[in-house]
Amino acid sequence: MQTNAQQKPILEGKTDRWAAQRRVREAYDEYKSLYNLSKTFFETRDISSILDRVLEAFSQITAYLAAALYLTDRSGKLQLTEKRRFTDAVARKLAKFERDGYLDWAIQNDRVTLLPDEQDENAGSLLVPLLLNQTSLGILVIFIQQNERNLRARRMDQITLLATQGALAIENAKLFKDLQVQNQAIRRIRDFLGTVLENVAYPVVSLSTEGKITMWNGAAEKLFQRSAKEAVGRPFQAVFTGPLADACDEALRHSLLGATFQKEELEHQAPDGRKIPLHLNASPMKSESGAISGSIVSMYDRSESQELMNLKKIDQLKDEFLSSISHELRTPLTGIQSSAEILLTFGDENPETRREFLSIIQTQGYRLMRIVDNILFFTEMSQANERFSLEPVQANHLAEEALEMFRGLIQEKHIRVENRLGDTAFWVLAEPRRLKQVFVNLVDNALKFTPEGGCVCLEAEEEKNGKPLVKISVHDTGIGIPENAHQVIFEKFKQLGSTLTSKPDGTGLGLTIVKDIIEKMNGTIWVESRKPHGTAVYFTLEKAESHG
Repeated sequence: MQTNAQQKPILEGKTDRWAAQRRVREAYDEYKSLYNLSKTFFETRDISSILDRVLEAFSQITAYLAAALYLTDRSGKLQLTEKRRFTDAVARKLAKFERDGYLDWAIQNDRVTLLPDEQDENAGSLLVPLLLNQTSLGILVIFIQQNERNLRARRMDQITLLATQGALAIENAKLFKDLQVQNQAIRRIRDFLGTVLENVAYPVVSLSTEGKITMWNGAAEKLFQRSAKEAVGRPFQAVFTGPLADACDEALRHSLLGATFQKEELEHQAPDGRKIPLHLNASPMKSESGAISGSIVSMYDRSESQELMNLKKIDQLKDEFLSSISHELRTPLTGIQSSAEILLTFGDENPETRREFLSIIQTQGYRLMRIVDNILFFTEMSQANERFSLEPVQANHLAEEALEMFRGLIQEKHIRVENRLGDTAFWVLAEPRRLKQVFVNLVDNALKFTPEGGCVCLEAEEEKNGKPLVKISVHDTGIGIPENAHQVIFEKFKQLGSTLTSKPDGTGLGLTIVKDIIEKMNGTIWVESRKPHGTAVYFTLEKAESHG
């Protein structure tokens, strides 16, 4: 039997381990809380707003009295860009830091530095370098209380974490404010959009603020008998004449004021002598920053009803597609980049931290892959007139593979997922890769609109309509869809609730692609929903004989 003296070291050893485990858990919780706060840095491209969010996160570590942000200009010199709670005393201290070289020293050594105040024993200053890939973006100076000077090493590491995330956010903001980079991004998006618009049956042109033609699609070449090479870069008055030139002049003036413009009584004389009644629509064209960069003008033959239907989609094509593609690609890339930076800095300290951010990288990687797959498939849709090569496949296996791509999001939102396809394990005639893409897009859509704690369910049943069919459905407990929008959601680039203040994630291509795939596999698709009681998307495929 052990004596009290023998038991005491054992109990003390256990107490020490418990205390160490508690400290590790507390540190992990603090890092996780700061990381969640730091994610808000990337929600804005305004440097002033980024600083406010950085200081809000910093206040979770220690209180501050004042702050100043210096950014490095093109010549490599530090410029005071933003200041908070500024006083004359703070200005004098900053001037002394600059004069004595403390700011440059902290940047060169890439080290968070704590300076005691030489005159006021109740104050101190933190110098926080902002570096990215060994390049200086600037430095953040934070004035704190003297009793906060004895910061623990963990606190200094947390400040370093915020500095890394803040530097990433500031660099992102500076890139988008750089006119050259912004114009390059806009040109790339315009090139991609131009490829899509080549399939539009009516002329679409865009005009710069100076009135020069910046886009000229294939239908415009056909109608006006001028190639894009002959038109792009020239003033519209040199290409259009008479009433059409006057209408474009009016359209551009309205667009520069932020207004749309229509002209119905417009007649164009074709080279063969035919007089074509045109309807002209114009709306403002905006850059990534939201500034008006010109006008997008579409024209259609009022005698062609099909062109009238296509025209109704041009504003949606222009506004939603441009913003969606740039936003959707940037979001997962930012998540991957941020998580990788954190892993490189802190990944060896805690296995839970490593798993947390590796999971984020995996989830965002899957998201990026889905976006690219949808874009690539969409660009092929108009050319792929042949049917897919169908074979017997087991639907529940492909559904499970699709669900696996969303495990991180499912756990994060605490959504209950029920895959009941395996209860019957139907075999269907399909192309496996495309059927998996159908499940991925439908599950993505269901999870997107299902609130935390909701449920997503996959089911299948056999039905006979002349030949054996399998009806598969994906149900969610989201907000539901109004009955008058049940067909609209399958149109290209359509996103319900897509406004300047309420913009759902996604490119607006997912359900369009799903419908195209299902129909090419000899199936049908429809939706049943009623606000606010959730949505169910159904599709049918031909049943195949078991191959197992």
